[in-house]
Amino acid sequence: MTSNSIFSRVPVIDVHQENLQEVWPSIVLAIKSATFVGMDLELSGLGNRKDLNCRAMDDRYRAMADVARTRSVLSLGLSCFKCTNIKTTEVKVKDREPTSPSKAKNDWKYLVQTFNILVLCEEDFIVEPITLKFLVDHGFDFNKQYAKGISYYRGNDKQTDQDLKSLRKLMNVLVLNKVPVVFHNALVDLVFLYHSFYASLPSSMGTFVTDLMEVFEGGVFDTKYITEYMERLPASYLEYAFRRCQRKNSFSQPHERDVVSLEFLDYPSTYTYVRYSHCELPHTMVERGDDVDSDHLQKILCHQYASFGWCQRGCSCPKSHDIDDIIDLDGIKSARKSRKRKRRRQNQANSSSNGEEMTEETDDSTEDSGSRDEGKEEFHPTVTKKLRTTSPESSETQGMNAKSNLDKSASNMSCDSGLEKVPNMSDLGIARKEGHRAGYDAFMTGYIMAYYFTKFGKLPTETRRNVKLTDLNVEEFKNKVYLCGKDIPLVITKSSFTKPSKDHREKMEKIKSKS
Repeated sequence: MTSNSIFSRVPVIDVHQENLQEVWPSIVLAIKSATFVGMDLELSGLGNRKDLNCRAMDDRYRAMADVARTRSVLSLGLSCFKCTNIKTTEVKVKDREPTSPSKAKNDWKYLVQTFNILVLCEEDFIVEPITLKFLVDHGFDFNKQYAKGISYYRGNDKQTDQDLKSLRKLMNVLVLNKVPVVFHNALVDLVFLYHSFYASLPSSMGTFVTDLMEVFEGGVFDTKYITEYMERLPASYLEYAFRRCQRKNSFSQPHERDVVSLEFLDYPSTYTYVRYSHCELPHTMVERGDDVDSDHLQKILCHQYASFGWCQRGCSCPKSHDIDDIIDLDGIKSARKSRKRKRRRQNQANSSSNGEEMTEETDDSTEDSGSRDEGKEEFHPTVTKKLRTTSPESSETQGMNAKSNLDKSASNMSCDSGLEKVPNMSDLGIARKEGHRAGYDAFMTGYIMAYYFTKFGKLPTETRRNVKLTDLNVEEFKNKVYLCGKDIPLVITKSSFTKPSKDHREKMEKIKSKS
C-alpha cells in the first residue's frame, strides 16, 4: 500500500444485502476515521426541472421536497478520505544557482476507501422514463437492485426499526461522529439524504437549513460552489472538475506546488465485490507543454457536452465527448487570451512612456505572466499541429443524466465516435463500461475537495498527522451550497427566527440516547 499523486484506477466496494454484514465494520471504521466523506446519490427521477430552479427559494425547496417524497434513492456512494499526513519538504524556487531561495512544498497524503451501496425503497416510488432509459443504457442493473438492494423506507423512523445494520444506522454514524460531508451540487442530494435515511422533511426551507446545521455539525462542503464561485472554471460539471484537478495535480508533482497523494487498500483477488474504475491520464496534456491542434479540436468536439456535461444526442452524437480534449482546448484558449492581455498592457505602457522604447517580451514570458494573472495553469506557449491520437474503443460520449439538467453531470459512459486514440490510453469513459456507479462519483467529488484543500486550506501549525478539517481553517467555503441561477450560495447556518423541526429534535435525542 503506497501513496502516489498519479493513480490509474480506484477500487470501489460494491455493498448489497448479501455482503452488508461482512463489509459493515469496514464502512463504519472508514467513516469514523475520515477527515471528510465524499457522497453521491443516484435517484429514480427529479420531476419538473423548472420547479427545481424556481426563483423563490421556498418554492424551490417545496418542489424538491415533493420529489424526495415520491422518488427514491437507487444507490448511495461514500468515499472516505483520511488525511494521514502532510509532509513538508524544502524545494528550490528556481534551480539556477546553489544560493537560490527555497520554499515549502507540502504533500497531502490521503487513505481513501470508497463504497457503492445498492439500495431499494420499500415503499412505492416513481421511476421517470428518461432516468430509467439512461440508467439501463449505461449499465445500471435493476434486476440486481431488486434482488440485492438494501431495504429502506422514507421519512421518520418506524417502531419496528431494530436492525443494527441499516442505512439509517449508517446515517447515525455520520451524524454522531460529526463527519464533514462533501457533495457536488449538494442541495438535491441533501434533501433526498435527509428524507430517505434520517427523518421527514420539514415544511419550510428555513427549518430545513436549521436542521442541517445540527445534523452535519462537521460541515457541508459543495465542490460545485468552489468551481463556480471561487475557481470560475470554464465548466463545472463533475467529470470536468475532477479530470482538471487530477491533471493539474499530476503536473504539480515535479514543480514547486502542493500535491495530493492517494493511498488505497490492497484487496485480495478473492474479494469479488471489489471492482476497479480506471482513470489513467492521457499521454499528452497541454499542462506539460505538449502541442495540440486547436483547430482540429474545435471541429471534432461536441460543444454542448463541453459546456454542460451532457448532450441531447447522447451516444448517437457524431462529435467527440472526450473530456481530455475539452480540457486541452480550454487551456489553449486561456493561454491565447493571456497573451493578448499581456500584449495590450505592453502597448498601453509603450504609449504612455512618451516614445521610450521597451524591450518586447517573448511569447513564453507573456504566457507565464498571463497564466499567473488568471490563476490558471501555465500552458505551453506554442500551439502546433500535433493532435493527441486516440483509439475508437476509448472515445467517450454521454447521455443526459437525470441530474444533468441541474448541472450535476457526474454520469459518464463510453460510446464509439470514430476518433483515434493512443493505444492503451484509458479515461473516465472506460472506467464506466461496467455500469453507472454512485461510488465512483463520490470518489471524484472527494478528490476535487482534497485538491482544493491544498490550494485554499491553511496548514495546521502543529501536528500534521491524522489531520481534521478544523485544523485547516476552511471556513471560507464551509456550509456554502451552490444554487443554480443565483449569484450567491445558500448558506447553512442557524437563524434566530427559525427553530429546528420537531422530527429532527426527536431523532437527535434518540440517536444520542443510544450512542
